[in-house]
Amino acid sequence: AAEEEEEKEVIKPRQERKIPNQFNFSERASQTFNNPMRENGCQTEPPPRASFSSTANQWEIFDAYEEVLAKQMVKKEKPKPHTTKKDTESKKKLSVVENVSDDISRVSKVAKIVERMVNQNSFDDILQDFKYFEDPSDEFRDQEGTVLPLWKYFYEKAKRLSVTGMCWNPRYHDLFAIAHGSYDFMKQNRGMLLVHSLKNPTYPEYQYSTESSVLCVDIHNMYPHLIAVGFYDGCVAVYNIKERSAKPVYKSSAKSGKHTDPVWQVGSRSF
Repeated sequence: AAEEEEEKEVIKPRQERKIPNQFNFSERASQTFNNPMRENGCQTEPPPRASFSSTANQWEIFDAYEEVLAKQMVKKEKPKPHTTKKDTESKKKLSVVENVSDDISRVSKVAKIVERMVNQNSFDDILQDFKYFEDPSDEFRDQEGTVLPLWKYFYEKAKRLSVTGMCWNPRYHDLFAIAHGSYDFMKQNRGMLLVHSLKNPTYPEYQYSTESSVLCVDIHNMYPHLIAVGFYDGCVAVYNIKERSAKPVYKSSAKSGKHTDPVWQVGSRSF
């Protein structure tokens, strides 16, 4: 009879413990003393003065003009290097382009930081939800929770393309790569590879346009600046986000044994 009663008992599932939010914080205020105002004075000796007087007449003024005129004539008599008009114009254009590029390179890094600060202030409520959001109703749901949408990433040039793949950066946890292409295989046109950051949701950090649809993407574990993508036409390419070039550092071709079927998955291999 005891064995039958034990069999009738229903084994209840073990309830897992709720993990607390690690981002929760407590506020603490303190009062500090104000620095007392202090006055400080000093005395200095006045600079020495000297009186000067002279008389000027017509011949002294004439001699001064003659001396200046002689110096100007000596400068004009010096031989000048022979340069053509085209050379001077090309040098001017090169100097202007170099100055503009130098100015842009100096300002670009600072402008990117300022842009991130402005976006952080604009989306402060979303950042607070990202760190500290907790739904009180989760306590009454067994092993279930709620999903809160935060950011929406949008790029105008990839408007009519489908999202075919996504991969997070293993080292820089705020970066993730998105592959854009088309699942309409009868109308294949182009694709894009975008690298977004949580620090700037308004514009991608890096963007690459491709001639064929990008169907998969993967970031290398040991070298997080290398991104591998697979295309609809059977090619495989590797992009280096450290370089400013829009072309991949490697791309398979017919000579390297490329096939014509779509590439559905790529992966990184540690050496």
